[in-house]
Amino acid sequence: MRTFFNTVLLPVRVILGVVVTIIGASLGVLGGILDPNHRLGIYFGARWWAPTVLWVLGAKLKVFYRERVPMNTGQVYLCNHESLIDIPIAAYGAPHLLSFVGKQELRKVPFIGWAMMATDMIFIDRSNKEKAFESIHAAGQKIKNGKAVILFPDGTRTRNGEVLPFKKGSFHLAINNDLDIIPMGIVGAYQVLPPDGLKITPGRVALVFGHPITKETYQGLTPEELSELVRTTILELREEGRKLWLNA
Repeated sequence: MRTFFNTVLLPVRVILGVVVTIIGASLGVLGGILDPNHRLGIYFGARWWAPTVLWVLGAKLKVFYRERVPMNTGQVYLCNHESLIDIPIAAYGAPHLLSFVGKQELRKVPFIGWAMMATDMIFIDRSNKEKAFESIHAAGQKIKNGKAVILFPDGTRTRNGEVLPFKKGSFHLAINNDLDIIPMGIVGAYQVLPPDGLKITPGRVALVFGHPITKETYQGLTPEELSELVRTTILELREEGRKLWLNA
C-alpha cells in the first residue's frame, strides 16, 4: 500500500518540486538584485526553498550536533555528495548561510544557474585546471571576507550510495588559506533521490556535523593526508547519523 501510494504521488512530487524550485530560484535572483551583499538571495534559498522542497520530496531531515559549529566565520564546510537534495539539506541544516561551489555547467541551467549567479556562488571549470585553481582561490578569498563556503570534495554524486574518493582541491584550499574545516556527513539522501532518474522514495535523512578540524590540528599534513582525515571523519559521521535516525 505504501509503495502504491508513493507511486501515485510521484508525478505530484516532481511537479511540485519543479514549481517550488522555480519560485525559490526567482526569489534568489530578486534577492541578489536587491542586496549587493547577496545574503538576501541566499536567505530565501536556505530558509524557504530548502525546507519546502525537502517536504515536497518527503525527505524527513534530522540535524545532529549543529552546536559544534562555531558562530564565527572563516571556515570551509566539507560534505559527502549523495543526491541532488544534498544542496537543500546543507543549506537548511547549517547555522550559517552557505555559498556553494558548483561545476561550470550549472550556469546554463535555467532558474538554478541564474539564482547561483545572482547570489555570487562559485563555479569551477573542471575541464581547465588553471581556471579550476582560480575558482578555488576565489573561494578562499570569499571565506576570508566572511562568507561560509561549502564544497563536496568527492566532486560528483555517488552512484552506489558509498562515499567516493575525495579530490584534493578542497584541501589545497584549506591549507593554503589556513582555514578551519567543518566536516558534515549526509546519509539517507541517496535512498530518497538517487542520482539517475526521478525515482523518489520518501524517507529519513540525517545531517551530522563534526567537531571543527582546525588549522592547528592538520598543521604539517599534506593535502592527501588531510583528505584521508576528513574522509574518515565524514564516514564516521554518516554511521552516527544512520544509528541515531535512519535505524532508530
